[in-house]
Amino acid sequence: MAATMDVKETDEKNQSMFLAKKYFNDRRMMCHMRQKKFLKLYPYNGGQGEAGLRKFKEVVKAVDAEQRKAIQDAYNQECRYWNSTYVVNNCNCYIHAHIIATLEQMAKILAGVDYMYTDANRWGRKGEEEVDYVLKWLPDRYCVIQKDCQGKYNDHVILLENPSFTDEAQEFDHLVVGPQGVFNIETKNYAGKLYIDKAGNWIRLKKGETEWMAEENPAQQVFRHRVLLQSIVGDAIPIIDVICLAHPNLMIAGQENSSIPVIKKDLIADFIVDYRTNELTRGDILSIRDKINASKTNR
Repeated sequence: MAATMDVKETDEKNQSMFLAKKYFNDRRMMCHMRQKKFLKLYPYNGGQGEAGLRKFKEVVKAVDAEQRKAIQDAYNQECRYWNSTYVVNNCNCYIHAHIIATLEQMAKILAGVDYMYTDANRWGRKGEEEVDYVLKWLPDRYCVIQKDCQGKYNDHVILLENPSFTDEAQEFDHLVVGPQGVFNIETKNYAGKLYIDKAGNWIRLKKGETEWMAEENPAQQVFRHRVLLQSIVGDAIPIIDVICLAHPNLMIAGQENSSIPVIKKDLIADFIVDYRTNELTRGDILSIRDKINASKTNR
């Protein structure tokens, strides 16, 4: 009789474990499917910018009251799901931050607040313009690559491609060719506080907020730029990667934990001039400049 009870108890435990496992597998699969669907509509660009919501805005403006209510209901469901405890604890933090930021933009559109991607894009451009101004004062032996390509928002950018290497063009914030090689500068215009931990994670406290949030580490973006740039100038030319923080009110700690030098805007010129490596000739510098300029393209 005892043996029969033990078998029954074991079977019940196994059944409970099976059901629990199925429950969590189903939740995980549901999260994966919803995330995949969301990212198909509003792709995650790895920190390259906010989701493009022009089409969403056009749809909202064109629908009648009943259709708008249906969109609002669907939006509310998305908000409840992506803010649920399970999703917050299990979703990739970068993807989740992107989804929440996208939903916040949608809320402004649904509320009738005019939304344009270029507003957010202009914030980053402002930081780049301030770094441009610093770089223009470099000594004559440095060649600052001009932003004379047309970007997708009709702004002027450095847009390079090498069709023999890849079919994907890359947009660079700043490129400086000097005796030391090519300085590949990625600029961020963050305000508030930024901390880089020993694992290289970027954690940011935005100005006016109280909760620290994960921020995209630009290292992968810089790496992509470096690979394309190296294919253009050749493997023998040194490329010096730099992350420049443009906002004057940003407080930063943990720069020593970054694999790429992280430099404030007011020190970027000193960093470039003081950087020591094997020197290139003036002829080398002009040849590299010409190769980069020959690789420019437009959107």
